[in-house]
Amino acid sequence: MSDDLKPEEFEDFLSSLEDFTPAIPDEVVSYYLRRTGFDTTDKRVLRLVSLSAQKFISEVCMDSLHYCKQRQQSSLYRDKVSTSSKEKQRYVLNMEDLGSALKEYGVNVRKPEYYSDSTTTVVNRGSKDSSQNAPTSQSSSNQNIVDDME
Repeated sequence: MSDDLKPEEFEDFLSSLEDFTPAIPDEVVSYYLRRTGFDTTDKRVLRLVSLSAQKFISEVCMDSLHYCKQRQQSSLYRDKVSTSSKEKQRYVLNMEDLGSALKEYGVNVRKPEYYSDSTTTVVNRGSKDSSQNAPTSQSSSNQNIVDDME
């Protein structure tokens, strides 16, 4: 079986792209294509890229669901937690499952080295003992941040 499309099949496919309503709007696709240096006004090209992105996202989501099911089945087996057959199983997408699925496509997802949820957090990376450099009050903490910004 040949994978090549006949010219009339290809034309039919291109014309069907004009009627296709993508999940990712043409404006979004056009914006990101322009950012990469590819500028086009042909809606068929934009919709083809959108269709490809939609397929990629769909495959990653399905793979993530597969990893989620595997993880929950193994944890249920390990913990010997039984659920009734009447209860509907709920799945939650988490970064572990998403990262595993994306790894199959060559996309590595890592957690950041640290996370700060406060603008007054001062991190001194030069000292091994951070307690020596910790500010004693809120005002001195704010002063350290101002000094670091200057």
